[in-house]
Amino acid sequence: MFTNAQEIEAFIRDFEARNMDKSRWTHNAHLLVGLWYLTCCSPDEALSIVRQRIRGFNEAVGTANTDNSGYHETLTRLFLHGIAAHIIANPNESLPSSLAILLRSPLAHKDWPLSFYSRERLFSVAARREWLEPDLRPDSNTCNAQALAIASGCEFARLQLSYIKSAIAEHGASHVQQTEMELRNGE
Repeated sequence: MFTNAQEIEAFIRDFEARNMDKSRWTHNAHLLVGLWYLTCCSPDEALSIVRQRIRGFNEAVGTANTDNSGYHETLTRLFLHGIAAHIIANPNESLPSSLAILLRSPLAHKDWPLSFYSRERLFSVAARREWLEPDLRPDSNTCNAQALAIASGCEFARLQLSYIKSAIAEHGASHVQQTEMELRNGE
């Protein structure tokens, strides 16, 4: 599933038309949708579209968007921020290749948000209704740290990620990773 551009485009068409079985709306499908819209839209536009289309799809398949089920604002934003970090880290990949990498990343694990949130906060009514800031610190995983930086909305973090993207474009990912390791080791 999702091994080429045609399969990806067909899935997105079905999702947008609300013309697919609820069983196809998996965690991986959520990641694909996020990657698709972040690839072709600005982050703000992607969030707006994803929010609207998830709610619409839920309604079409009989899932109510309530305080206890359906659309979840904090989860949606956190995963979109993580996917945005993935795109920054993999700027030259085709969509199918980028998706394959994403589906092997920590974001492919449903419990990834628990790196940033306590269960109580993440599964609260408030988190379902609106964006809540993370209440836990990330582990040392760079992908998690980058995603949390984006998710927090911190201007300094945004500047750091902009610098990382520029450095990758100029020097390549391996140079940036080597520099990061040297900084961590105090070299």
